[in-house]
Amino acid sequence: HVSVTKSVSARALYVRGGLDVVEAQAAQPSAGLSSLLTLGSMRRTTGVLMGHFAGDIAAVEIYDRPLSDSEVRAACEARAPQFAGARCDGP
Repeated sequence: HVSVTKSVSARALYVRGGLDVVEAQAAQPSAGLSSLLTLGSMRRTTGVLMGHFAGDIAAVEIYDRPLSDSEVRAACEARAPQFAGARCDGP
């Protein structure tokens, strides 16, 4: 279970329901190519996709606001029973 939240000032990466790293948001998003959502690969500023994920993405949830730490943990715990061996014991 991997989650990313983004606020005006920071991006946070959660792994297995626990906060792993927080990175300051340097600038506001633009309406250009860099603001397009891409899952399973990376989109260069030229619009070219690269680095395709070699695997399956089982579920994607998108919210209209950053989730709190406890909401990320709850989302992990809600999904974990659907996947054998899934754990929510992140960093």
